[in-house]
Amino acid sequence: MRGRGGSCRGLVDGDDLGDVDVVPVVTDPTDYRIGHLVGLMLTRAWNWRAIADALPADGAGRSRAEAAATAHLEAGLPMVLTCGYGGDHWLSTFALLATVE
Repeated sequence: MRGRGGSCRGLVDGDDLGDVDVVPVVTDPTDYRIGHLVGLMLTRAWNWRAIADALPADGAGRSRAEAAATAHLEAGLPMVLTCGYGGDHWLSTFALLATVE
Protein backbone atom coordinates (compact mmCIF):
# COMPACT_ATOMS: atom_id res chain seq x y z
CA MET A 1 0.00 0.00 0.00
CA ARG A 2 2.83 2.39 0.60
CA GLY A 3 3.27 4.87 -2.20
CA ARG A 4 -0.28 4.41 -3.47
CA GLY A 5 -2.11 6.98 -1.37
CA GLY A 6 -3.98 8.28 -4.39
CA SER A 7 -5.66 4.95 -5.08
CA CYS A 8 -6.70 4.56 -1.43
CA ARG A 9 -7.88 8.13 -1.04
CA GLY A 10 -10.85 7.72 -3.35
CA LEU A 11 -11.89 4.53 -1.62
CA VAL A 12 -12.15 5.82 1.92
CA ASP A 13 -13.18 9.40 1.17
CA GLY A 14 -16.38 8.23 -0.50
CA ASP A 15 -19.60 7.09 1.15
CA ASP A 16 -19.91 3.91 -0.91
CA LEU A 17 -17.96 1.53 1.33
CA GLY A 18 -20.88 -0.78 1.93
CA ASP A 19 -20.27 -2.63 5.17
CA VAL A 20 -16.52 -3.11 4.82
CA ASP A 21 -15.81 -0.78 7.74
CA VAL A 22 -18.58 -2.20 9.95
CA VAL A 23 -17.45 -4.63 12.65
CA PRO A 24 -19.22 -7.99 12.28
CA VAL A 25 -21.24 -9.39 15.17
CA VAL A 26 -19.89 -12.63 16.63
CA THR A 27 -22.69 -14.43 18.47
CA ASP A 28 -20.74 -17.60 19.34
CA PRO A 29 -16.97 -17.54 18.83
CA THR A 30 -16.73 -21.26 19.63
CA ASP A 31 -18.76 -22.09 16.52
CA TYR A 32 -16.05 -22.74 13.95
CA ARG A 33 -17.90 -20.96 11.14
CA ILE A 34 -18.90 -17.94 13.19
CA GLY A 35 -15.42 -17.84 14.74
CA HIS A 36 -14.05 -16.97 11.31
CA LEU A 37 -15.58 -13.53 11.82
CA VAL A 38 -12.94 -12.93 14.50
CA GLY A 39 -10.29 -13.57 11.85
CA LEU A 40 -12.13 -11.20 9.53
CA MET A 41 -12.05 -8.47 12.19
CA LEU A 42 -8.32 -8.89 12.72
CA THR A 43 -7.60 -8.99 9.00
CA ARG A 44 -9.65 -5.85 8.48
CA ALA A 45 -7.82 -4.13 11.37
CA TRP A 46 -4.48 -4.99 9.78
CA ASN A 47 -5.53 -3.79 6.34
CA TRP A 48 -7.36 -0.66 7.50
CA ARG A 49 -4.20 0.33 9.37
CA ALA A 50 -2.12 -0.19 6.22
CA ILE A 51 -4.58 1.93 4.22
CA ALA A 52 -4.49 4.67 6.86
CA ASP A 53 -0.69 4.68 6.77
CA ALA A 54 -0.78 5.22 3.00
CA LEU A 55 -3.07 8.26 3.23
CA PRO A 56 -2.20 11.88 4.05
CA ALA A 57 -2.13 12.53 7.80
CA ASP A 58 -4.66 15.35 7.59
CA GLY A 59 -7.22 13.65 5.35
CA ALA A 60 -10.73 12.56 6.30
CA GLY A 61 -10.07 9.22 4.66
CA ARG A 62 -7.20 8.54 7.03
CA SER A 63 -9.37 9.28 10.05
CA ARG A 64 -12.04 6.93 8.76
CA ALA A 65 -9.50 4.16 8.07
CA GLU A 66 -7.90 4.59 11.51
CA ALA A 67 -11.32 4.45 13.18
CA ALA A 68 -12.22 1.28 11.29
CA ALA A 69 -8.87 -0.33 12.20
CA THR A 70 -9.31 0.53 15.87
CA ALA A 71 -12.92 -0.68 16.01
CA HIS A 72 -12.09 -4.02 14.39
CA LEU A 73 -9.02 -4.56 16.58
CA GLU A 74 -10.84 -3.68 19.81
CA ALA A 75 -13.69 -6.05 18.94
CA GLY A 76 -11.57 -8.95 17.69
CA LEU A 77 -8.54 -9.00 19.95
CA PRO A 78 -10.37 -10.00 23.17
CA MET A 79 -11.86 -13.01 21.35
CA VAL A 80 -8.59 -14.47 20.03
CA LEU A 81 -8.29 -17.04 22.81
CA THR A 82 -12.02 -17.68 23.28
CA CYS A 83 -12.67 -19.56 20.06
CA GLY A 84 -11.50 -22.98 21.18
CA TYR A 85 -9.34 -25.15 19.00
CA GLY A 86 -11.23 -24.08 15.89
CA GLY A 87 -9.74 -20.61 16.11
CA ASP A 88 -7.06 -20.45 18.77
CA HIS A 89 -4.47 -22.18 16.62
CA TRP A 90 -4.58 -19.60 13.80
CA LEU A 91 -6.14 -16.41 15.20
CA SER A 92 -2.98 -15.58 17.16
CA THR A 93 -1.17 -15.09 13.84
CA PHE A 94 -3.86 -12.69 12.67
CA ALA A 95 -3.71 -10.86 16.02
CA LEU A 96 0.04 -10.47 15.64
CA LEU A 97 -0.31 -9.05 12.13
CA ALA A 98 -3.01 -6.63 13.34
CA THR A 99 -0.93 -5.31 16.22
CA VAL A 100 2.65 -5.17 14.91
CA GLU A 101 3.67 -1.97 13.20
